[in-house]
Amino acid sequence: MQSARTGNQLTNETWVVAEVTSDRMKWVVNGEQTSESTLNPFVPMLETGKLAGREDISRTMSGDPMTIFPLAPGKSFRVTISGRNAAQQGSSYDYRCFVTGFFKAKSRVGELDVVEVKCTAAGQGMSYTARYLYAPSIGANIYYERKPAKPGGIAMVRELLAIQRPAK
Repeated sequence: MQSARTGNQLTNETWVVAEVTSDRMKWVVNGEQTSESTLNPFVPMLETGKLAGREDISRTMSGDPMTIFPLAPGKSFRVTISGRNAAQQGSSYDYRCFVTGFFKAKSRVGELDVVEVKCTAAGQGMSYTARYLYAPSIGANIYYERKPAKPGGIAMVRELLAIQRPAK
């Protein structure tokens, strides 16, 4: 479960991994919407359905986001993400991320060793910076913050509230 703040709106969302393929993860959000991402936890969702007033999004990506692994300070990747929303409005932007360091961070799921990754998105219809705190021991981001580069853009903060693994 994660807490998400978009602008002044705070929501609690439950994200469940529904399927993992060789290069994608499929998610069910709040039991009603499916989303799809790459296996790289720092790349924005490639497919989302409608949820809580958000629009459908369909994106394609060129470049290899997995070049950042194994995670080490200074490692990076760059991809170009293009797509359209439900209103068929298009956008294309360069998305670049780099590992800035490793440290311990306190979170709602305990104190964890984390990797800090900073990203920038710039291009048609998109301009922001992002900061991720990724905990390799649980395979998830415990914190995500997005800041718009221009006034009027949408800021977002996501924090991991809980993690639950299926019984084996």
